[in-house]
Amino acid sequence: MSETYCPNYYISPELKVIYGLFYPQLNFEDFLARSHSEITEPFHVGFYDLSPELQNLEPDLELRQLLYYLKPAADFRAYPEFVKVLRRIVAALTDMGINLRSLAIPFESLLKTALKIQQAVQRNYETTSLGTLFPQFRPQALSHLKARAAGRYYTSNPMFRKGCSTFPLYSIALNNMRWPETESDSEMKEYRGTDNCNALLIAAIYLCANERRLTPISEDRDLNTLTKESLHRNPYTFLLQEPDHAPDRSKLCDIDRKIRLQSQSWLDLSQNTRRLLERIISRPYPDLGRTSAFLLFNPIFDEPLINTGVASLKLLLHFFSETRKVYGSSGKGGGSGGSSVSSAGNHTWEIPPQFITEEEDLYGDIVEVYRLPQAPISKDRLKELEELGEDPYEDEYGEPPIEVLFMADGKSSQLKLDKHTSHTQLLLASKNQNLWWNHITPTHEEMQTFLTFIRSQPGIAPQILLMVAILAVNLDMALSLEVCPEQEWDWLRGQSRFKIGGTNDTLRACSITGHTNPFEVWVYPIPVHALHHHANIDASTRYQSHTSAIPFTDFSGVAKKLIDKQLSSGQLLGPVAAFSNQEKMDIAQQCKELIKEFNRQQNGGVKLTAGKRNISIEKIRQYSKSCLINLGFDSLLVDALDWKVPDSKKPALHYYTSDLWQKPKHGKWGLQYYLANRTALLEHCAGQPLPGIKNHTIFATGLVKPEIVKSYVLALHQKIATCPEAIYSKGELVQFVQAMNAYSQYVAFWFCLETSHRPHHVPFGDVFQIDPLHGFIKLKDKSDSEGGKFRLAWLSEALRFQMFDYAYTIDTLISWARQQDIEVQADLLIFLEFDQSSSKHLRIKPLDSSYFAKQIGDELQVEANFYRKLLSDLLREGPNPVSLEDVDRWLGHWMTGTAPFHLFTSASPLSLVARMQKKIKTVSSSLGFHAFEFRLPNLAYDLDASEKGDI
Repeated sequence: MSETYCPNYYISPELKVIYGLFYPQLNFEDFLARSHSEITEPFHVGFYDLSPELQNLEPDLELRQLLYYLKPAADFRAYPEFVKVLRRIVAALTDMGINLRSLAIPFESLLKTALKIQQAVQRNYETTSLGTLFPQFRPQALSHLKARAAGRYYTSNPMFRKGCSTFPLYSIALNNMRWPETESDSEMKEYRGTDNCNALLIAAIYLCANERRLTPISEDRDLNTLTKESLHRNPYTFLLQEPDHAPDRSKLCDIDRKIRLQSQSWLDLSQNTRRLLERIISRPYPDLGRTSAFLLFNPIFDEPLINTGVASLKLLLHFFSETRKVYGSSGKGGGSGGSSVSSAGNHTWEIPPQFITEEEDLYGDIVEVYRLPQAPISKDRLKELEELGEDPYEDEYGEPPIEVLFMADGKSSQLKLDKHTSHTQLLLASKNQNLWWNHITPTHEEMQTFLTFIRSQPGIAPQILLMVAILAVNLDMALSLEVCPEQEWDWLRGQSRFKIGGTNDTLRACSITGHTNPFEVWVYPIPVHALHHHANIDASTRYQSHTSAIPFTDFSGVAKKLIDKQLSSGQLLGPVAAFSNQEKMDIAQQCKELIKEFNRQQNGGVKLTAGKRNISIEKIRQYSKSCLINLGFDSLLVDALDWKVPDSKKPALHYYTSDLWQKPKHGKWGLQYYLANRTALLEHCAGQPLPGIKNHTIFATGLVKPEIVKSYVLALHQKIATCPEAIYSKGELVQFVQAMNAYSQYVAFWFCLETSHRPHHVPFGDVFQIDPLHGFIKLKDKSDSEGGKFRLAWLSEALRFQMFDYAYTIDTLISWARQQDIEVQADLLIFLEFDQSSSKHLRIKPLDSSYFAKQIGDELQVEANFYRKLLSDLLREGPNPVSLEDVDRWLGHWMTGTAPFHLFTSASPLSLVARMQKKIKTVSSSLGFHAFEFRLPNLAYDLDASEKGDI
């Protein structure tokens, strides 16, 4: 076994052997010397995710990716152990529900390559001279005694002193955690949990190291340093470089050393400390970086004497939250000295840019917003909410955030703390003022001047900016355009759901034939905020017909230019991306330069226009959206069409539905015609060549037909009506159980529909907690884990009467059951269940949210929260419709305090009830709900032994 190590890939005999085993027809030296890829796909796309045709172009790409991303030791020391770690990483990421193909490192593809290497070497290990290579490729043979000791206490890193400082990423993965002293179930459970956490930590280190490697290099650096660094970054030149000079090597060595020492004492940490560290590490990677940055503000890190565990944690937090400092001169005096010029909005925090969102102030200047991340939702909770039809992230949207705003004043920042402000006052103040960064719309004259400037510019970039203006899309969506083959005239009628292969989640353009003259249309994808599998329901006995795309004529000529550009490369056989990844980056930069140039011209040629009134992408979109609002379309409908809708709007949109034929207040045409007219922004257009399009429902899916609900309510009434006056037979007992359970389901359903109570809590309220003066009740269906968040709901008089009747009924029933020695597990809602071991053949159980959801699923075959979408739709339809804002509040998206009055009279619950109660009563009665008295039968009957049996 070798005691030395190979420092470089290009002189590694092991790597050369592996290459020969994998690719006997290819040349290893050519592999090292290759300077570019033959494949157009991005390098981070896994080799096994490529088509066979692309794999054949560069068959050794799989090995190159493994070396570039995982940085194994050049002599492949302890490689089988490393493969086990890689397998654990993939399993841990998969268990978190992460789409591995969405990561910047193709872990799944790399694992396949790693296993192929291991198998290839093992097959040839005994029959060739490979035994002299691959140190520690097979573990040492130990005596039984030593094996037991090694299995329990062996924690050394096989890379230590054998290249761990040259290949620190590889060494980090091989740091072993000490085995527990005993193998009790509790200790092994803790060990496995910590081992899983360790795998996630290693994955995060690999992802962060890759991210830091991709940080743009400052051009102000020393030319020699710049050249060396570029060679290390390039996946086609790094093989010939010295690993000792790789970027971030010293930081990774420090982390390796800390983790190696910490792994020896990890199980000795207190449970609270260990759980805290594991909770931090087990967050999804994008959240980990943001969390790390904020944790560093904790005063504990400023203490001069802190324990080893906290010190090691601080090093990791710095690594995850700081991008590598690449500005200034690194060749003089050590460190990153030298001067650097910060542009407006830049800040001193070294936070990876994808963790920061950009917004604009009223002058169009960039404001960088850094939001404190919310705790992730567990997989079980996520699955539960999705099955119920709820928006899993609704609470996160409504939670007032803590934000750091980095303004244009040099490197200063402003902390925006909303956590301790009244929820209601905060939301109402912002709504009443109606001020937000992007709501400062350009004037008609400014927009006309801008479009005149854009139309006078050559190239593709001006056409993309015109798309942004006429479609109100952001730059990313415009550049993701797909060009599609010609479609027939009948396709526009919506019989085929406006599909052209694939899913309707991409902006598309195509030509229409079969009419007098061919013309072009945009196929705009409609955002779906709930139940994707219902997005294209065409014919259903239960759900309304939905579509997830809408086509409309293009009068701008942009669509034709982009289609002709694609046709110049050949006939279209299916949807084709209009731009390659490189074209997207180039065009995006050109668009930004065009906007800068326009702003300079408008501001008298001033090069720096900070503080001036500037045009920007967001303002262009806002102007286009305002065109529909000025026509009289609902503002919520216009927001629902926008894929970049603010988080504050998303809870309402999860339940918002509209029909495709919706007309504005000040027009006679449907939505698709005004979308077409907008494509001729500030220009005249003639004709609207669109056929009669089938009227689908758009936006939130899962909208149930009211007739289904009426039938269900009627069926409950009929079951309740079968309740006997007395029980003298087994058949009458069965009738009573059926009637009582139907009564419980009836009041629960009525309560949930009228109050919009969410189905993932007890689907009922305590009747004795209702305010007798106003009819309000406090609900905790949107409460946090501590249960301290309430909202006010209102109950109609009819529902209150029914709840009092139900409370009296079950109180009487439970009192009798306890006298008869019947098992009782009661709550606000109950249901009866047959029990052969009981003298009365019954037991009483609580009707919880899972039972309620199961009944809805069994009886109606719909999602448990369907009534929230139905109520949202019915309240806005028919005579006396209510406003969108009132519907939003009725659904519980506006948090309120427990007091019925406060300074903002427009938010008074009493004012809301005054506007809503008539419509609520109309909707409830239209679905079949009405109050009645339920009469319990005579409960004195006892079944004879001869009548006992299966019930």
